[in-house]
Amino acid sequence: MFGTGTLLFWPAAVIGRYALFLIALFIVGCGSAILETAANPFIAHFGAPDTSERRLNFAQAFNPPGTIAGVLVGTFFIFSRVEHSAARVAEMKTVGTYAVYLHSELVRVVPT
Repeated sequence: MFGTGTLLFWPAAVIGRYALFLIALFIVGCGSAILETAANPFIAHFGAPDTSERRLNFAQAFNPPGTIAGVLVGTFFIFSRVEHSAARVAEMKTVGTYAVYLHSELVRVVPT
């Protein structure tokens, strides 16, 4: 489910609809929850039964830092860090290059 959600970002970027991004993000979130839940019994049975609580706590401790690190790394690869002024956007719209610029920004999510 997680993989399916990530693959759905490609058609969402090509089509360029916000609702499709939200659907893909929802599916990624559901897949992440399933992965975390499915990992708990595996971690609990992976070692001695008397230390299973410590292993679960240790494993779950990495979820929030991993989520934060993923967002920070994602912003480095996705965002172009270019913010055009209102005058520049109006100029691009007049020339007809603004739609191409927006599409190129949307497609940046596909490789990540």
